Amino acid sequence: HHPNLPWHRSGSGSGKGRRGTQYAIHSTRSFLCRLHGFGYPLLEKMNNSQLHDGPSMRRMSVDPSPQPSQSQSPAVTLQCKQKQRLLFLLCALSFVIVPVSSFRKSCVQTLAFHTTQSKRSVLEKGIQRWAWSGNTAKQYSPRGIAMSVANSPSLESDVHSSIEVLETHKEKQSSQSSPNPKIAKEKKSLNRKPKKQSTQNKPAKPTLKSILSKPVGELAPSSLNSLCNSIRHNRKGTSFSNLQILERILLELDHWENWQYFKGSNTESRTFLKPLHIFSMLTSLSKDIKDLKQKQLRSKNKRLSHNEPRHEKISAEDIQRLVKVVTLLSQQRHSTNLDPGCYTKDVPSFATMIAAEASRWETSAVDASLLFLDMVEKEEGEAGEWDPRLIGAVLDALARVGRAEDAQELLQRALGVDISNFDSESNKKAGASVVSTSTSSKHLIPSQAGPCYDALLRAWSKKALLLDQSSEPVNPVKKYKNAKKKSQSSNKMIVSALAQARHIILNHMPLQKELTITNRSCSAVLKGYSALGIGEESEKLLMALEALLLSPLYSKSSLKPSNLSAFPSSLDVACYNSVLHACSQSQDSNGVVSAERLFMSMKEQNPLDISIKNSTISHTCNEEQARPSSSFSVIPPQPDFVSYSSMLNCYSKHGMVVKAEALLNEMNDKNFSPNAACYLPVIQALELSTDSDAPHRVLSLIERSDLALPRPNRLLYTAALRCMRRHGCGKEAEIILNKFQNAYERGGPDVYSHILVLRAWEKTKPKADRHVAAQRAKIFLEEMEIKANASLLPRLDCNAYNIILNCYARAGEAENAEKLLLELEDGISSSSGDNTAIAQPNSKSYSLLIKALANSDKVDAIDRAWKILYRLGLPKEVKSTLPLQEPIPFNVSIENFNSMLRLFSKRGKASEAEALLNKMDELIVDGIIKQRGPDMQSYEAVLEALGRCGDADAPTRAEALVTRLEVMSEMGGDCQPSLLAYNILLNCFANAGMAGKAERLLERLDDADSYSFGSTIKAIANSGASQLVSISRSKSLAKTLGGTGNVVIFSHRLKLCAKWGLGNEAEQLIRQMEHTQQLNPGVIHYTAAINAWAKSTDDDALGRAEILFKTMQEKFDLDRAAYGAMLQNYSTRGNSKKARLLLQRILDSPDVKPNRASFTMVIDSYARSKSSNAGLKAEELLNQMRELHAAGNNEVEPDDITYASVIRCKQASKNEKIHDLSNFEKIELMRHLQIESWPFGNND
Repeated sequence: HHPNLPWHRSGSGSGKGRRGTQYAIHSTRSFLCRLHGFGYPLLEKMNNSQLHDGPSMRRMSVDPSPQPSQSQSPAVTLQCKQKQRLLFLLCALSFVIVPVSSFRKSCVQTLAFHTTQSKRSVLEKGIQRWAWSGNTAKQYSPRGIAMSVANSPSLESDVHSSIEVLETHKEKQSSQSSPNPKIAKEKKSLNRKPKKQSTQNKPAKPTLKSILSKPVGELAPSSLNSLCNSIRHNRKGTSFSNLQILERILLELDHWENWQYFKGSNTESRTFLKPLHIFSMLTSLSKDIKDLKQKQLRSKNKRLSHNEPRHEKISAEDIQRLVKVVTLLSQQRHSTNLDPGCYTKDVPSFATMIAAEASRWETSAVDASLLFLDMVEKEEGEAGEWDPRLIGAVLDALARVGRAEDAQELLQRALGVDISNFDSESNKKAGASVVSTSTSSKHLIPSQAGPCYDALLRAWSKKALLLDQSSEPVNPVKKYKNAKKKSQSSNKMIVSALAQARHIILNHMPLQKELTITNRSCSAVLKGYSALGIGEESEKLLMALEALLLSPLYSKSSLKPSNLSAFPSSLDVACYNSVLHACSQSQDSNGVVSAERLFMSMKEQNPLDISIKNSTISHTCNEEQARPSSSFSVIPPQPDFVSYSSMLNCYSKHGMVVKAEALLNEMNDKNFSPNAACYLPVIQALELSTDSDAPHRVLSLIERSDLALPRPNRLLYTAALRCMRRHGCGKEAEIILNKFQNAYERGGPDVYSHILVLRAWEKTKPKADRHVAAQRAKIFLEEMEIKANASLLPRLDCNAYNIILNCYARAGEAENAEKLLLELEDGISSSSGDNTAIAQPNSKSYSLLIKALANSDKVDAIDRAWKILYRLGLPKEVKSTLPLQEPIPFNVSIENFNSMLRLFSKRGKASEAEALLNKMDELIVDGIIKQRGPDMQSYEAVLEALGRCGDADAPTRAEALVTRLEVMSEMGGDCQPSLLAYNILLNCFANAGMAGKAERLLERLDDADSYSFGSTIKAIANSGASQLVSISRSKSLAKTLGGTGNVVIFSHRLKLCAKWGLGNEAEQLIRQMEHTQQLNPGVIHYTAAINAWAKSTDDDALGRAEILFKTMQEKFDLDRAAYGAMLQNYSTRGNSKKARLLLQRILDSPDVKPNRASFTMVIDSYARSKSSNAGLKAEELLNQMRELHAAGNNEVEPDDITYASVIRCKQASKNEKIHDLSNFEKIELMRHLQIESWPFGNND
């Protein structure tokens, strides 16, 4: 491998060509093989010392001989460096382009006689000079070269200095002989003798691929021998490909055996396969499967990059080939072409272990392992003992695929005992004993069957998990009933599988006296409950296992009453962690209670009380031991990091974010440094939380994780951005994105993270902040365009611009939306300054523009929306008198039509919505719309328009439209009436007070929700039913149909109480929500209760209303409706002073703006107060309303009701009535108040 040696002159850069480095090593080995013919024993010593290993060569020693003889080759003692020099020498000899067989022999003899290191160096340098100069052996003999070099002054110099001398000599010689390299090349070509052409073309040596391509039965013995030699040594990762070669060899031999290929020939039979081929192949298969297993474990622990290849897998073809190879070996064991040792009992044993491990990737390997196990039993016979490793490996393979019945049958056959089922009749009898079912003398020793039982328990747990995964409903909308039935049947099978595992560990394994129940056995069952989220049952099983392991069967401690105390737990912390994980996965709230109780016992080392109620213990112990104490205590193990992490997940998944954050802080105090997996569930829980400060808490968690974690985590930043998107906090999202960018020098936030920031601005909830959110989103989009131009982000598609359009639509900024849409149509962004090309708009873009028009207060919004549809190609109904123009292609989508229908719905244009729906049907008939017709959203928009229009026949038209949908659905149409459509129809009935129709429709709905029930109660409240009838019917509906545990249901019931002034009943409903139903009443519930007290005639009604209002102030941010309910209480009771103070609070509040009703109720309070200055106060409020209206608040413009209240106040201050006023006084009062018409009508 020296870079200056002669064989690097050609192909040294890439290692290719005849003189490459790799070829030098192979040529040297072939030269050593030729030396073996001269009787030189150096070959054997070189091979034993692993000559091809390079620098890692070990020392090679040969017994020294003082004087070599002709009959026996001399022995040489070579050290590592000397051996390398010898390698250089032999490589140099092998690359001399002359027939040098005699020369090689003489060189080796010379080397043998010159045994000293100095003389060998002389020979080496001489040979190097000879090979470097390019002369032939006739001019320089090796012995003469050695003697001439021995007298040189560079005798003791190293190899590097010698090579430098050789290079200088080479340059001088080449310059003297031919100064011009072209002339030298021409001379060399002229002096070159032509090669003699061979008279006979030798056939090319067949390759391995060509041999395998031949059909079975056409291979010559030489080809078959080549195949056998190719599988003699298996390199790493080539075992399965070599297995295919072994299969071909066996097929060929089987063909020779069946068809008597050598019949009639005089040649004797030949042995091709030997045990070396078979067992080297099996060993290589085992090593390769082990390597695959390690790669799989590494891939689980380490997250692979996008371009990193995944670990390889084993296919079904490989397993079939292995089965075929072992079967052919079994069939041809007596063949003369196979060595008798090629097939023994070790071959199927080897194959069993290989197939069992291969079941990690291929399920068909499980059946192969069972087949090989039967072959092992056939070879070994029925006598003897089973190898527990074989049984355990096959049971592990069965456990991976959840074949618990097969695993139990195999273990029964191996042990020779019957493992009963948990529901069998024999198991119900007390004192059930182990029944032997073995029919053969071959058995497994029970003391070695512990791992086998562990695999059986894992098999039952895996089966329960697979049943749970297969019981998920495929289509809950269309196949809800079938999926429900399937789920119920699957639940029974899941419970039975876990019950069988519980029965084996509690009732069967204790009867095996030589068997020991370990923590692995307990963990195998507990993990099944953990994966399925069965928290309470797993806790019960944990306590039963503690009682079993502390019983006299397994414990030396006595549980007699005289020794009552707290015993240390027999289980490790992993078993307790499995129970905590099961409780965290549970959907029941009791799971959190169980997990919290168990975790606190572990943390504070509080004893757990356990009751011994195990029939197996009492029937196995003797009479004295059969009376243990009925209960005792166990001290659980200390919690570890996994315990804290499991409890953290439990709190997070059940929405207990405050406790999760406290536990996260506690982990830092306990020196359990939280990792990214601890922060992630807390952030995800805050994402689903309804707390207003959840975004700020997420931001603080991100700051803590940046300081605590050794490296940044992308999952945490992405989860935090999703939380900001859900809560609509764009400002905080930008802060997190900046932290994300600063945490990574390369490959920071991707385009998805930037889109999440845009989504956060899009989801801004307060309507007053949506204008600012749209502006900030547009600025952030411009920053994304700059990054895209700098190739930091990919080019933005239309979806990013649609987010900005939706921001404008939610803010009602139609002009900005139209401007952005024009930029998209032109394909050029004007905001970036360099006219950057942007994406083209899609159908959703135009729909969002129509949505912006719908949310705006523009009078011409409908006309502008029609123009958008006409631009998209909608044909106009009115014929134009203008010259004919080229028709616009029809590009109106159903989504565009739905946006137009929603615009009609918001404006209450029911007739226009119905006309557009009919227009869509006409376009389908005419073939203009070639896609699907109106969808469910189209009909829902029309129904919503009918619910808002206020027409007298709106309920009838809505009912007809729903009937049309039902008929279309029965005829096979795509549209089926949705629950939302029925709820809108119920709302139409509720607005019209049609309680009977609403109740009948509610009875038809199988999946009625809280909105269905609320609309029905609303219909009852708006009907003319009496107080007793309406209250009783709503209460009965709450129990039978809608249930009593929903906030929407309670809100409608509270509104019904407010209608009749039932303040006490309203407060009882709120207390029921808080204490009985575990619900959180909102502002709407408290507001309805205060309104109920406003209409109540009780003496303490005002005080009770003030208490509710104070409670509501402490819990919520009040809105205008809450203030209005309290003003109504003050107004009806004439408490003008408190009403005026409350109105002033509304005026001072930055979040709430007063309206006309707020001032009118305060004016009414002055009218009922009978104060002498009521008229003056009312006029002051009226003037204040006019000032606010002039300032831009259109909601406080006085109307006739306001003027009527002012007139009442002026008359009340004079102790006069309104009908006592003369016409002249009325005119004078109207002129004074600047009223155009009398607000009381002609009668007054």
